[in-house]
Amino acid sequence: MNEDQGQMCIIDDIKTVKQETYYYCAAACIKMCLKDEKEQEEIFNELKERTKDKENWYADPGAVYSYLAERIDCDRLSELVHDSFEAAEKIVSCIASTRFSAPMLVSKGKHWVLYSGYQLDDAGYAKGIYIRDPWPTTTGLTFYPFGKYFFDEYFGAIDAEGEMKGKIEAFVSKGMCDCVKIKKIPAKPQYGGGVLAIMDVSCFIDDIINEDMHSFGFKNFKRIRGGGAYFDNCLVYEDITYKPKYLLTFLEINEQLSIAAINVDDRSIIAIIAVNTEEYDLYSMECIAQKLKNRYNIDISKESLRFVEDKRFSISCFAPCIDVPGLGRVNLSLDKVSFGTKQQKVG
Repeated sequence: MNEDQGQMCIIDDIKTVKQETYYYCAAACIKMCLKDEKEQEEIFNELKERTKDKENWYADPGAVYSYLAERIDCDRLSELVHDSFEAAEKIVSCIASTRFSAPMLVSKGKHWVLYSGYQLDDAGYAKGIYIRDPWPTTTGLTFYPFGKYFFDEYFGAIDAEGEMKGKIEAFVSKGMCDCVKIKKIPAKPQYGGGVLAIMDVSCFIDDIINEDMHSFGFKNFKRIRGGGAYFDNCLVYEDITYKPKYLLTFLEINEQLSIAAINVDDRSIIAIIAVNTEEYDLYSMECIAQKLKNRYNIDISKESLRFVEDKRFSISCFAPCIDVPGLGRVNLSLDKVSFGTKQQKVG
């Protein structure tokens, strides 16, 4: 485990594994936490056989738990807690007391990820969690502060039909003890009492970053401004109605490149994405336009592209789902184009 001045605790002996299909997230997480030598397809097929609710799940929580329980001593949080706050506190305590890492269900049950660290403030309270996301376009670790977005949206109650509806699911070591407390980050009031525009937030980015990063327990950080070869100005991530929802802006944290995702609605950082410098171009509209030209023979200007949060399509929150005029929604990592409103199974 790597510790930085008592503030950051990350299980650093885990090799990040990217899922090979859009429904192999559970298999990829199992490979990470167990260091399983099996191929993802073999793990997934075994999970599929164990899955009872095949109508709503590719790999249901019971199947994932039974696979893990045969190999490690673990408990299901869905049987121990009632809400995401209790679950997160158990997870952080589990990491602290046993150096244990395991899958958890996020995006209200749509996606499996692996928890593998936490961040403390100066008073010793956990202020957020580090996630290894198997989705192909997420880079490095992502830090999620324990705020409204994390508890209500990211780690919110499962909304799939069936016996898991309304529950929270993750797995913890049987040998853990409750030793770390969480301090929930309060929601900020609406700025000015009116509707926020994208430029309203842009004016406050430095203040937002300084205030939030200090409250999360980070000290050695700075914002990287536009003008360099690698960096655009803030990127806008919109909802499906083209209303601005997130800003993405580059940060340097402990001399490592990261991206801060800022929620437009409440002017708060909701995720910090650690970026591998070889993969930064996934967030560059210029590079994305070039990928579209190379892959689909579409010649389009970067100004015509939009990042879109589509809960029906973008499994991982900040995977670059792009709205391309005349083509639809494109996920560059899995060569998938989304049309219509077909429901997608979860897990």
